[in-house]
Amino acid sequence: MTVSTTRRIAILTLILLAAMLTGCGASGPAYKRMDPPMNGQGIVYIYRQPGHIGMGVHGVVRANGKAVTDIKNGGYFPYVGMPGPVK
Repeated sequence: MTVSTTRRIAILTLILLAAMLTGCGASGPAYKRMDPPMNGQGIVYIYRQPGHIGMGVHGVVRANGKAVTDIKNGGYFPYVGMPGPVK
């Protein structure tokens, strides 16, 4: 391999790495307190800690077998529901 070929590969690798890291830096919305829920309901704030591992993956939050939201790295979701067990 020549020096110019090695240099091109290094530059291309850096460009691809920068593009991948830019896309993975997405985070969820900033925390904002909700208004109190209706009578008899409660709020559970589900928070996903920011981290380097899995930062480009959105997690699916399920309640009682149904998907309620996708949660991003560093994001949160206010789940409003009735008191009692939730699976």
